[in-house]
Amino acid sequence: MTQTIDKNVLIITYHMIPNTKYWAASQRMYILAEQLMDNCDSVKVLHANYGFHGFFGKTPSFSMQAIDIKPSFFQKSQEHNQQIFSVSSEECKKIRLLDKIIPLVKKLFGGLHSFLEKTVYNDWSSGIYVRLWCIQAWPVVKKIIDNDNISHVIISGPYFTTFSIGEKIKSRNSNIKLVLDYRDPWNFLPSGSSLFSRYKEKRYLNIADKVTVFSETMQSDIVDKYCIPKEKVIAMYNGYDKTSWSELDSNHHSYFDFPCAIKGKKKMVVSYISSNISLDDDFRDVTNLLKALSAVKTPSIIELNLVGVNNIDDFRGVNLLNPKINLIERVPHKTSLEILLQSDVVIVLSTEDKPSLYTVTGKLFDCIKSGAFVLGISNDSNIEYNKIINKYGLGSTVSNELDQLVHTFNSLICLWQQNDMKLPRNDNIPDIFSRQYQNKKLIEYIKGN
Repeated sequence: MTQTIDKNVLIITYHMIPNTKYWAASQRMYILAEQLMDNCDSVKVLHANYGFHGFFGKTPSFSMQAIDIKPSFFQKSQEHNQQIFSVSSEECKKIRLLDKIIPLVKKLFGGLHSFLEKTVYNDWSSGIYVRLWCIQAWPVVKKIIDNDNISHVIISGPYFTTFSIGEKIKSRNSNIKLVLDYRDPWNFLPSGSSLFSRYKEKRYLNIADKVTVFSETMQSDIVDKYCIPKEKVIAMYNGYDKTSWSELDSNHHSYFDFPCAIKGKKKMVVSYISSNISLDDDFRDVTNLLKALSAVKTPSIIELNLVGVNNIDDFRGVNLLNPKINLIERVPHKTSLEILLQSDVVIVLSTEDKPSLYTVTGKLFDCIKSGAFVLGISNDSNIEYNKIINKYGLGSTVSNELDQLVHTFNSLICLWQQNDMKLPRNDNIPDIFSRQYQNKKLIEYIKGN
């Protein structure tokens, strides 16, 4: 009889609820951990502490442990950067002190800090913080590995400085299977990188047993750049969460307590949902979109939902009546899914002059799941989400140029009037873009190794 080997998994990730306000930065490892609980003997998540922010309606079934940074000054500074307000009077005094100290420190050491971050870490200006955190996390990692008989360790970046823990793990116990997970690129962004940070990345990739990345383009590029075997790298998209979609009520619009367009009401409903919508934004500027919708042949036939507006007062000079524009601040994730379901056209947008071609926002996959016509807007047709939209026939793509946007929306209006917006796509396509489907690629590896 073949002896069964225990599968005990340790996940190391800097952001994890309830000790962060960033659910978006937590969900890749959160959903994977929940899925691993059904396929492994045990799962534990080790993460940083930004103070308590809540569970975002989630109920984790896996074990979690938060680690503080030392010296405590850096821990307080990190919490301060997330603007924690529900604190004691004593903590308020410390925060007020930080308000005075941090600008002074930045003024004195800002240049040195920027230099170190770029050359040593290249890690979203947080490399020093994360390095200090790794020092505190390492003794805890050793203890967990020994006490829990850990067979697999998954380290997720950003922040990529955490990958250094993987090198220590392998030096101590080469039998442990090490997986490095990329939620974002490290040294592949247009802003460039340093020789030293690229050297570190190559070294960490070589010692890893498996590498998971967020897209097929990233998979191809990391294999080519670092000359590693293609079979070592798994592309796992940050797809939609099947659990969140399954919780939706059939009477979707019953949750709306704000002006919001619902399809089937004699209007072509267009929705754009983002975490921070503002005018004149370098990355996701809706100015051309608004101009284009007002310039189509029949603007009165369109109703636009802008969900995630940062400051509604910024839109005072915008004509909100023709087409009708509903300005909506941030809403719960469940409500955003309901709005997508009530849309005829959903938009994925990037307006940078030279965008990162790896851009494939997680909202794309919720848009795909909704069944609506997906319109990708970008200044580079080779951006990742455009490739996916075109490859699978999910809608269309267009440049963020006013005349092209007007032409595209005029065409969509004609299709909508002819009741011909139903896309001839394979019914199985939405399923393959769920996180649960994507995670199976890594889970099968863990179960077999």
